[in-house]
Amino acid sequence: EAVMRSFGERVSKDVMDCVFDATGVRIRKYDIVIHAGEERRERQGVNLNAAWDADEKVFHASEVLKGKAREYPGAEDMFKRINTSIENVYGDTGYAGRGFIQTVADSAEPVVKPQSNATPKAKGSPAWRKLVKEYQELGYEDWRDETGYGERFPNEGQFGSLVSRFSKEANVRSTRRKGLNRSRSFRRPAV
Repeated sequence: EAVMRSFGERVSKDVMDCVFDATGVRIRKYDIVIHAGEERRERQGVNLNAAWDADEKVFHASEVLKGKAREYPGAEDMFKRINTSIENVYGDTGYAGRGFIQTVADSAEPVVKPQSNATPKAKGSPAWRKLVKEYQELGYEDWRDETGYGERFPNEGQFGSLVSRFSKEANVRSTRRKGLNRSRSFRRPAV
């Protein structure tokens, strides 16, 4: 992530719009599970969470967790690790939590779609109240157009590009690289 962030900081402008998203990546490692009394192989997966510059398409933060993609509780920490100034943060309902919205609102504009059953109860997050009230008053289509939430959609291909580019490397049986034995010392051939 440090290399990714360093590269992103060099490529991104002084202020960026940032997209937060997550995807599941299946790997060729299987667990044995009992289903209806029978043993079955179940393919394992990892959850890739990332934040990137919406214009320059460079990643600024990422985290890989075991399991399928779903709501990510570490988004606040990932947001704090980004060193480039952010104007807007776009995210889907997986990032619609009071803590994350307030953390973003302290330095940027959160453009995160709240869940359909969200209530504007602040519970210590005035930014959450503002976001949900605005969403409910405008309705989804008007809110999307007014806030620029539609900017997130062209960026949905980022993960697809990443997975297709590194599909062989991502589709592995182990997290350890084969052929690397660090215990052996490297010997130069005699000249």
